[in-house]
Amino acid sequence: DTKILQIPIIDKNNFVTGLHLWDDISAQAKYSNIMVIMAGGKGSRLHPQTENRPKPMLLVAGIPILEHIIKRARSQGFNHFIIAINYLGEIIEKYFKDGQKFGVKIEYLHEDVPLGTAGALSLLSYKPKTAFIVTNGDVITDINYSDFLEYHTVQNAAATVAVHTHEFQIPYGVVQINGLEVESYEEKPIVSSLINAGVYALEPDILDLIKEPKFRDMPEILDISRDLKKKVIVYPLHESWIDIGRPIDLEIANKNNSREG
Repeated sequence: DTKILQIPIIDKNNFVTGLHLWDDISAQAKYSNIMVIMAGGKGSRLHPQTENRPKPMLLVAGIPILEHIIKRARSQGFNHFIIAINYLGEIIEKYFKDGQKFGVKIEYLHEDVPLGTAGALSLLSYKPKTAFIVTNGDVITDINYSDFLEYHTVQNAAATVAVHTHEFQIPYGVVQINGLEVESYEEKPIVSSLINAGVYALEPDILDLIKEPKFRDMPEILDISRDLKKKVIVYPLHESWIDIGRPIDLEIANKNNSREG
C-alpha cells in the first residue's frame, strides 16, 4: 500500500515553507496522564549561551530542547503538559503559549525562586488523579514515555526512576592489593554505573511529601518515599539519552540529531 508520510506546507506563492509529518498529525491522545517538565534552571555551565535564553530553549538540530520533549511525548499519545518556569521563563511562555500551536495543552508553574527538580510540584493547583511523568527540561532522549508509564503501572510502584548505563574508562592501570601483595592488575578498565536519567513516573500520593514551596530535588523525595516503605523502582533506559549540562553535551546532541536527520 502507498502511504502519505509527509504533507508540504505552501505559502500563497506556492513556495514550500514547512512540512507536516503524518506521524504528528495522526498521533492520538491516548493518555490523560500529565507530564510535568522542570524548566526553571539557570544553566550556568552553559553560559554565555544561557545569558539571554533559558537552557531548555537552547537549540538542538534547530529546535528547542523543550520542543523535542513535547513533540516526542505527543507522538506517543500524551497531550497535557505542565512546564515549571523561573529563569527567563517568559521566553518559554511566549514560545509555547497554551500549546495549541503544537496540538497539546500546556499550563505553567511559576517559580518565584528556584525550587529544584521536585519543589515546583508543590505549586500544582490540583492533585492528578492518575500517575504522572516528571522530566527535567534539559534531557534529549529516545525514551518511549508510554512504555515507561505502563511499566510503572504494571509494577505497582509509587515512584519509578529511569536509569541509564554510563561507562567510563579509567585512563590508567588499576592495581588490586591484599596488604602489600598485588592480587591483580587491569589495564585501563571500564567502569559501568547506573545514573539517574532525570525522568520519573510518580503516583499522586507522592505530592503529599512536597506541600511547601521550597527547594527540593527529586532524589530527596525518593529517599523519603523509601523511608516510608513506598515502592521505588528503576526503569532501565536502553534508548539514547543525553543530559544537556555542558557545552560539549550540546555539541554531541546536535551532532547526533543532525546525523539522524
